[in-house]
Amino acid sequence: MAIIQPVDQFLSEVNREECRKPVLYKIMGKAMKSVSKAAFWVNFIYGDLSVENAMRVGYACPHVHPEMENDPEKLPLIIRDQVFDAIDRSPSGNVIAGAQGTIEGQLKDHVTYPDKKVHLYDETVDRFIGNITPEKEAECIALTEEYPYLISAGAHSEEGVNTIMRNPDSYVYRQPYIFNINPEDAKEMNLAEGQWVKVTTKAGTIKIPVHYNYRAARGFGNINHHFGLYDEEGKAYGEAVNILTSSEDADEVRIFTVMYHAEWKLLRRENTMDSGIIKMKSILEAALDQQKEKGWVSEKDIKLIASIKGIPEAKVYETLSFYSMILLEKPASVRIEVCRGTSCYIADGVNLVEEIQNMTGCTVGGRSEDGRYQIEYCECLGHCETAPNIIVNGRLYTSVTRDSLNILKEVPL
Repeated sequence: MAIIQPVDQFLSEVNREECRKPVLYKIMGKAMKSVSKAAFWVNFIYGDLSVENAMRVGYACPHVHPEMENDPEKLPLIIRDQVFDAIDRSPSGNVIAGAQGTIEGQLKDHVTYPDKKVHLYDETVDRFIGNITPEKEAECIALTEEYPYLISAGAHSEEGVNTIMRNPDSYVYRQPYIFNINPEDAKEMNLAEGQWVKVTTKAGTIKIPVHYNYRAARGFGNINHHFGLYDEEGKAYGEAVNILTSSEDADEVRIFTVMYHAEWKLLRRENTMDSGIIKMKSILEAALDQQKEKGWVSEKDIKLIASIKGIPEAKVYETLSFYSMILLEKPASVRIEVCRGTSCYIADGVNLVEEIQNMTGCTVGGRSEDGRYQIEYCECLGHCETAPNIIVNGRLYTSVTRDSLNILKEVPL
């Protein structure tokens, strides 16, 4: 942070304040040994992260640059620098801010109109709505025998953002480059979990491994959109999903592209815990195979994976404990996942959680005394239009109300 003031002073003297960011890219690129990291840092500290929200979760001035901390214009840079440092030291995940816990507080934080009201009118959406009809939409996404599926042109994930990717060294024990597809669709096409396939559209073709994902709708798949990048040695990590897209498939509100059921390369694998297969797979893939068979990953499974791959058991546990979808203890008979996305929260999600807790006799993160129920939060399920949503033993329930919670009593042991 000490570099900010002399850079600002110099640029002010030569009347080139607009060059602040590129100058900092160059200076900090050398200091950080990465221009990309420096660019991320510069844009982050001069970004829009609310200082009030960051301080709400514990970020504070380090009292290293008092002259900047006492300057109202420089204070936000100091706090955001603390947040960036926390992210840099813990790239696997970190809490960077906390919103006010009331609807009024949420509106204050996120509604940017001066009158602090939610404006429903938007010129782009209004123009789109004026031209769209059910008939036009059906024509746009009409499927053919040659192209029978839809695929999203890029999905967000924890692995990166657009053209910023996590350190590839972290991919040694996992396979983040995956094609998420509904398990039933995969079975109909005789595709195994982890099997490499070709996905072809009118625009192009990429090769990618299949990943069973029950959150993927039938007939629809998605691929993360931050792969296909090259390192300094020319090695590529995955392929860019944009290869599959064409401007013909874009509209003002949503982007889709049609996926062709291409010629697949089948790699049949019978025994998922076979030593040869575990060696070929990442830790996560091997664990997911075992969880698919018996519902969870036991200590015995962890020891087996570690032994075959020749790595410490602690490394296997460390990797698997990072993923919320991996169950490291036997689940209860009725496992309830409650979506905590914004739409579900606003749609009476908080009261719904309280009702589920009262009905089951257990709290979020715990189990009922009889071991029948357990409740957990999950991230957005992608069904915001039917909020609030929950998952019970892998099955999605939408538009859940207090009255419809009787399904919890009907789930068989």
